[in-house]
Amino acid sequence: MDGRNGEERIVHEVAIVVPKRAREEEEEGDCVEALVSELKKRGMVVDRVVGLADEFLKVAAPLETLGSAAAELHIRKPTRLGIDLPFEVQGSEAFFRQPDGSLFSWFERFHCYQHLLYGIVNSDGYDVTLKLDDKEFCWAAGESLVRRLESEGVIKQMFPLHDELNRKELLKTWALNWWNFTNQPVMNSLNPSIINARIAHGGGSQLLPRLFAS
Repeated sequence: MDGRNGEERIVHEVAIVVPKRAREEEEEGDCVEALVSELKKRGMVVDRVVGLADEFLKVAAPLETLGSAAAELHIRKPTRLGIDLPFEVQGSEAFFRQPDGSLFSWFERFHCYQHLLYGIVNSDGYDVTLKLDDKEFCWAAGESLVRRLESEGVIKQMFPLHDELNRKELLKTWALNWWNFTNQPVMNSLNPSIINARIAHGGGSQLLPRLFAS
């Protein structure tokens, strides 16, 4: 996202929940480390926060990364010429911005996130063995890493984070407040309408909404 003054601001908009490693030392082929590495290769910014049993990967996509994804998806946007055209990184100033100064809407951004996350594939041309503590599994050539980690139960959930730049304590008190649903920082960071919908249907913290369909 970027603001009204044209300066880009990095906002972590998606959280990925993965198991906390049982072993302290880093292991070769660790699947979470592989995921973080691949996210960064795709141009995303990752902030890691460790909780009691899980680790939270807060993911942000800079404007350049979102723009590249939007161009690959041929997302059509209104221009100052009064017509909708497929987005192009070069010439982005020709497209209308959102009321808050952002180039992309909430829906467009998360469409781009879905494309970026599920578009991480094994391009090595051969299968790769990944590990999580004592568990081993194969990441096949040409296969989506996120889909593989979901099928193996490594990625437990993915959900949107509420855009609140001044909330510097996001997730930091998770370990202390895990028993208090109303004070859990992850829940406070979700879009209020999403939280209300989940509560209305009997949802709890274990039923956080899945943003991306498998």
